[in-house]
Amino acid sequence: MKIAVIGATGTEGMGIVRDLLSKWSSGVSEVLAIGRNLKRLEDLKHTIGDERLKIAVADATDKPKLVELLKGVQACVNAAQYYVNLHVMEACLEAGAPYLDLGGMYYTTLEQKKLHDKFVRRGIPAILGMGSAPGTTNILAKYAADQLDVAEIIRIYDAIKFVGPESQIFIPPYSIRTLLEEFSLESVQFINGESVKLPPRSGKEVVEFPPPFGKVECQHTLHSETATLPYTLKAKGVKEVTWRLGLPDEVRRVAESLVAVGFGVISKVKLKDIIIDPVEVLENLIRQNIEEHQEIVKKVSEETKSYEIIRVIAIGEKDGGEATCTVDLIKEPQKEYEGFPDPMTAMPASIGAQMLARGGIPPGVWAPEECIDPKKYFEEMKKRKFKITVAISKVI
Repeated sequence: MKIAVIGATGTEGMGIVRDLLSKWSSGVSEVLAIGRNLKRLEDLKHTIGDERLKIAVADATDKPKLVELLKGVQACVNAAQYYVNLHVMEACLEAGAPYLDLGGMYYTTLEQKKLHDKFVRRGIPAILGMGSAPGTTNILAKYAADQLDVAEIIRIYDAIKFVGPESQIFIPPYSIRTLLEEFSLESVQFINGESVKLPPRSGKEVVEFPPPFGKVECQHTLHSETATLPYTLKAKGVKEVTWRLGLPDEVRRVAESLVAVGFGVISKVKLKDIIIDPVEVLENLIRQNIEEHQEIVKKVSEETKSYEIIRVIAIGEKDGGEATCTVDLIKEPQKEYEGFPDPMTAMPASIGAQMLARGGIPPGVWAPEECIDPKKYFEEMKKRKFKITVAISKVI
């Protein structure tokens, strides 16, 4: 199988490339890493040291170049920022390449779903939002709902916990651009059978998770789960789908401060005679700061452990009585995760890409819950050392 990864030198892209070439994956004959920066691509190739890894320089909006590169691949993973999702999908349509991305921040996901018939006519499959959240969240929601006869309420939580000394160097848990958008945009939740816009960071709820998480404050942010689950689970009687994010205090403080000074969703800024994207400057500043303080970063990574939990609660009826199904998927620190900036997102994308490449997904544009068998997905995640627990409680 030949699989292409666009945005291969980004936080998620590097992890996806690693997983595709790892001991957990089989049948991958070539991974084509595509990015805008040749030096970073060369560094990635040198670091991974696998002859199956090839590199190519291209911008995600350069359709002719992408079409040329994507012809003959069995799957294309778009790990670039969601702004280019539609561009890459069009290139995949022309190249005949199955498509997968990490999410569309709700509104872009809705636009992407409109391409379903086009993909069906071309006989090409596409999976939208196949990372941790969206992605794993959607699959857990489908599984939880299926354990009940009726699932009226779906509540989704994602919490991250750092155990150890706080880092002097800020290292975003995922794309800083996405993080800032989550903290500055209105969210869309599905409540009482309709989509409702809510203020940024509203709906705060303290959730009790198992150790070492404990009590975590979670809040609404803009996400793609609520764009698809209300419709894909309609037959289960769903009336509410909500999403909440719980971040470590040190990450939340930085994000709130950056939004407060203007690094949220803003237009480009004119600096003397130059037009700049302030968030792009911030991205590069953060990357440079991390590179220049590798000793501190290495020490912190050795002393501070990162945990993450995705929890989905489905509330409804089973066997004539009230019932609740709770599914937890937990990432604990593992030696095998070294070199993965964010295994919780990268590994699901790799798994989905391999399912695409093996021909297991029908033509069309699908949310993860529409096309991925939860049990097969759980098997792949367990191979990668993730813990999954399911609890069903009934009141007869």
